[in-house]
Amino acid sequence: MKELLGLAGVSNAVGATTDCILKMVERGEFPEPVAVASGFKFWDENEVHAWIEAPKQESPEVEADDQGWMPVVYVAGPYRAPTREGVELNIQAAKSVAARAAQKGYAVLCPHMNTAHMDLIVPVMTDAYWLTATKELMRRCDLVVLVPGYSESEGTRAEIEEAKRLGMDIFCCVDKLPDLFQVEADD
Repeated sequence: MKELLGLAGVSNAVGATTDCILKMVERGEFPEPVAVASGFKFWDENEVHAWIEAPKQESPEVEADDQGWMPVVYVAGPYRAPTREGVELNIQAAKSVAARAAQKGYAVLCPHMNTAHMDLIVPVMTDAYWLTATKELMRRCDLVVLVPGYSESEGTRAEIEEAKRLGMDIFCCVDKLPDLFQVEADD
């Protein structure tokens, strides 16, 4: 029997908001739901994971300017969770968003990957330390992209406020990040 995922489960697995998932389905960029019942959509879990693992279109070389500059995107989203499994799921969601941003041509700073499980390695460091450190990393970036679930995270809300104060562009979904390159069709 097929294991099915609802829209929220697909959103968590892919690392995109539910709106982004539905837009990708509309554009034919994501598998269609396999079942619809009472207005709810369900996806075959195997198809979703196959889509996640499938190689995406190879990106052409991104041209840097004369000094080698390219925009750096900061990935902001929840890290903490009630369980270690929840923390790992948050890290994987951020990793998925980071990978998609890289495919669009951005240099990516994803603190979830940079400091993954550091709270276990250096338990004396407080949440305040980690938030201060991640906000400092964010200040050195050019724009911010959010991971699904960001609105539930106190730390991410603080990062968003700082990004707004700095006048940084904030994208609520990696799908909204503009591509930095044009894919030319072969003649």
